[in-house]
Amino acid sequence: MALSNVTRAGVAAYTKTLAQEVGPFGITVNTILTGGVLTDRLNSLLERNIKDTGESLEDAIARIEKTIPVRHISTPDEFAQMTLFLVSPQASYINGAAIPVDGGASKSIF
Repeated sequence: MALSNVTRAGVAAYTKTLAQEVGPFGITVNTILTGGVLTDRLNSLLERNIKDTGESLEDAIARIEKTIPVRHISTPDEFAQMTLFLVSPQASYINGAAIPVDGGASKSIF
């Protein structure tokens, strides 16, 4: 987690700096902080983690979802909707932001 936390902080700082540098040219730069998206890749990682425990994939997903305040893992569509919004004209004033798309699971600012 140490490397992940350092990297996240670095990306957030870089995003803020880059947003200030390219903002005058009409370019916005933001960071999406994902808590995970229910994809084949996530399923593969979970299956690898549970192969020796006897837990089913469905039970592993349900266990994780209980830890998320909105009680489900993001779908690809939910994640895509935030991305589409950020590249739309309606988000033209959002610049240099770090936006969590994690169902409220993050306990920190990053």
